[in-house]
Amino acid sequence: MHHTVHQAGLDPDRTSFPRTLNAARRHVTAQAARRAPARAYADSAADMT
Repeated sequence: MHHTVHQAGLDPDRTSFPRTLNAARRHVTAQAARRAPARAYADSAADMT
């Protein structure tokens, strides 16, 4: 986390692990939500064959 913050040009002392963890969780769940309809379509299409 320190390396990433430093690369972004931010102050590592002002970062918060829990806030970073929550942001990562939101990002991952948002990605999963966007992929879920495509996966459901692929699964239903496979069931039809």
